[in-house]
Amino acid sequence: MALPSYYKTGTASVTVGATAVTGQNTFWKGSVSPGDQFGTHRGLSIRIASVDSDTSLTLSHPWPHISQTAGGYEIQIVADPAAAMATTRELLKRLDAGLWLNPGATGTLAQRAAYNAEKQGFIYMRTDVVPFQVSVKTADTSGAWSGWTSLVGPKGGDGKDGVSPPGTFYDVAFDASGRPAASEEFEVLFARAVAFPVGLAGSRALVKVAPTGSAAVFSIRKNDVQFGTITFAVGSKVGVFAGNATIFAAGDTLTLRAPAIRNAALSDILVTLSGNRI
Repeated sequence: MALPSYYKTGTASVTVGATAVTGQNTFWKGSVSPGDQFGTHRGLSIRIASVDSDTSLTLSHPWPHISQTAGGYEIQIVADPAAAMATTRELLKRLDAGLWLNPGATGTLAQRAAYNAEKQGFIYMRTDVVPFQVSVKTADTSGAWSGWTSLVGPKGGDGKDGVSPPGTFYDVAFDASGRPAASEEFEVLFARAVAFPVGLAGSRALVKVAPTGSAAVFSIRKNDVQFGTITFAVGSKVGVFAGNATIFAAGDTLTLRAPAIRNAALSDILVTLSGNRI
């Protein structure tokens, strides 16, 4: 279940027994809607009957609580499921037809009234707010509009830097289908410094067809000097790693070399070497 969302920018003034609410530094028009709930810390919330401007709205019932001047408030945004579903259904229909969004007209909130008699499915784009919003005729009935749907979703997180910082994982993968030829080599050229731990801890190796007759030992080499091995025992599809801690600088090459004697069965090898940036 989604948590409720609230609007509470600026402050609000309201008098006991009155239905008018006045905002200070508020932007209610286009941000809240009739049916949303206005409240303060002084009591229960009251449904909003109309949003008259950025700084004024009318409650559906007289304010029964203590008056306040330029005090804190919050408006709970109440979703209209039927209107939202109508909007979504129409937009999905257009997306499926390859139209995406093709509004019948654009303009301000006040100008939409000129299109009240349009047929069901007519799309109106409101351009006097940022981001733009769309509303869809939900029926042929005059004025039967859905609620407003923003063309921009909520702001996402800042994300991560495009370049991984030192110390983060850096994996190197090899994938060879079929039976490796005798002493066949697979090479990688490093563009940055990477360290591999003792025993190549964290690395993984699998074959789809296990070796027969004798174990298959692959050599792992830095600049053509062996520093580790992967051993596939007879009948085993899982490789066992051994080796020394090794650091690769930018420009170094890593080579995975198949056994000098081709195994009669071993085939389809998958290897991922797990290291860290330094």
